[in-house]
Amino acid sequence: MDNFAVFKYLIIIELILLFVIGYFGGKNGLIITVIVSTLLFTWLLFATSALSGAYTNSNIRPHLNSDHIKQIFIVFLTFAYIAGGVYLFVLFLKREEPLTVYFYIWLITIVGTITSINVLLYKNDPVRIETLATQKIIKQRQLEKDTREKEFEEYIKSTAKLLSQFEKAMTNTKEINNYINLSERVSKQYNDSYSLPTIFANYTTKLMICSIGNGELEIARYLFDSYIDSIITHTGLSEKSSDVAGNAIVLSILSTDENIYERVEAFILGKNFQIEEISNPILLFNLACNFSLKRDKKELLLATAQSLKYGKSSDQFLKDSDFSYYLDDEDFLSLLDLGVRDE
Repeated sequence: MDNFAVFKYLIIIELILLFVIGYFGGKNGLIITVIVSTLLFTWLLFATSALSGAYTNSNIRPHLNSDHIKQIFIVFLTFAYIAGGVYLFVLFLKREEPLTVYFYIWLITIVGTITSINVLLYKNDPVRIETLATQKIIKQRQLEKDTREKEFEEYIKSTAKLLSQFEKAMTNTKEINNYINLSERVSKQYNDSYSLPTIFANYTTKLMICSIGNGELEIARYLFDSYIDSIITHTGLSEKSSDVAGNAIVLSILSTDENIYERVEAFILGKNFQIEEISNPILLFNLACNFSLKRDKKELLLATAQSLKYGKSSDQFLKDSDFSYYLDDEDFLSLLDLGVRDE
């Protein structure tokens, strides 16, 4: 781009110089000026090469190469072309010759060349390019901000509708299907945005507790399957998902459906879950119930110890009929006795 700028200023300077000399010095003055200007350009070219060599510590002396010759030739032709047009204009000003079509062609060529160079320099101006890039970034960020704000507004509206439908479902089982349909649409639309994973875990837990408490085990199963198959595939799990797991284990026991427990293990707890890593006392207690009914003493003792550690009382175990098989088991009772003393 620097070369174009230099070429533009050469044209303008030479145009002014040739006009002054042409007006006062005539045709011979124009010829001499073109030759002298070309020689001056040649000297500047050599001087620039010499300075460049000095800065790069080069021992190579400046000399004419093919690129230099091309540049000098182009500059000479340009100066001569400018001189020709200036000469026609000077003759016109001195009333010696009228303006001809050749002069207008020359004028259009000169103006067009300077204009083209200006356009090229403008388009490639680094300051302008940087400014445009900055403006584009600012505009993009503003667009992203506006989009996020709009999405958040829509999210708030959707969660408000979800809450309303959840409250209806809590008091009217006929609304359960509407709640599930809406929850599946919202989870698919927003995935794990904001607090949705926790919201869905809380709503599912409360609706399952309500359904199980009313003896509506099929509805509770419907809620659980929807949570597993449609909700968490989009939102993922949250800490509150352990509450869903705990109630699903109760549902599995009450409905004698081992498939429910298997789905809890596969989709929430994980196939290789470690009881020692669980801290939800309700989930731990219900796991203990499940292991007791399965006569899995090893896992029962682990779940019982962990459940007592996180807040369940020994009395709760003694009063729950699910543990009746182990009420004479010394290992189980010693754990409960230890729990009593810890209380």
